[in-house]
Amino acid sequence: MVRVTIFRAPRERGGSVGDGELRGRIRGIRVEGHALFSTDGDDIVCAAASATIYTAAGALIELCNAPESCATEREGFFELTAPEFLDTSPEFSGSSNESARRTAAVILETARIGYRQIADSYPKHLRVVETETESETKTRPMAKSSAVPKKGGKL
Repeated sequence: MVRVTIFRAPRERGGSVGDGELRGRIRGIRVEGHALFSTDGDDIVCAAASATIYTAAGALIELCNAPESCATEREGFFELTAPEFLDTSPEFSGSSNESARRTAAVILETARIGYRQIADSYPKHLRVVETETESETKTRPMAKSSAVPKKGGKL
């Protein structure tokens, strides 16, 4: 089974409307495991899961100028960590960062929606879990691996 974990920043009460909009955003997405829907090369659930995370990673890198290090990949595993500019602290304020924040939030939420749709269609092969993480930018330390999505890559 493919397990997709969506990591969100904790929501906080109070503050201005703008602050509240930034809290609770997706901080990272981890995709791990194998769908086992079909044989290697013919597994449409695996292909959908891979296409979703590779597209999100590519969009963050190309549209938001996120560093390639935001994506970590190895066999049966891919983790996408939201870049630091999504942090709500004052040091990351500014109009260009705000535009990147909004774009990145849409990209990550779109990936979440895609995974929910796949899970609805193939519940025996893909499961989505959402959780809060205390860290603003990291889900957990990762083992060293390829950081750039490869063409034709798969989980």
